[in-house]
Amino acid sequence: MLNLSTFIRPSTKERRGFTIVELLIVIVVIAILTTVTIVGYNGIQQRTRDAARDVAVQSIRDSLQLYWTENGHYPNACGVLNTGCGISNLKSSLTPSYISSLPFDPGPGETISYVVGGEEISWGHNYAIHVLYETRNKCKYLGGTTPSNGWWPNSPKC
Repeated sequence: MLNLSTFIRPSTKERRGFTIVELLIVIVVIAILTTVTIVGYNGIQQRTRDAARDVAVQSIRDSLQLYWTENGHYPNACGVLNTGCGISNLKSSLTPSYISSLPFDPGPGETISYVVGGEEISWGHNYAIHVLYETRNKCKYLGGTTPSNGWWPNSPKC
């Protein structure tokens, strides 16, 4: 026998929606998950930029060594000895002979700096590359015959 009660619309007392409390709990859970995702994503971006800095520094160091081999000194890209400048200043000295294209500084801002120095008699025999990391401590790469520890004195060697 056919039961007609299955076809009859239930009364409003039998139909229930979500309460305000249930909706607020769902909204709070979604907000927490969104926050955790955004924070995790920002950390990934920072680590990616730090890895790009490492690759850029290694490329620059390799090309500086090639420059040294051919010229007997490191390029004075900054214009003044013992004064730092951005790695973009190395472009005219290193490209295209020693590196096809200069690696970019992933930023934000200039995070990789270069300095060449030495005494008058040994000009251009040492250099430093200073790196400001986002997820690690800043540090400096020293190269050459007698690199100065005075460049960026508060930054340890990498």
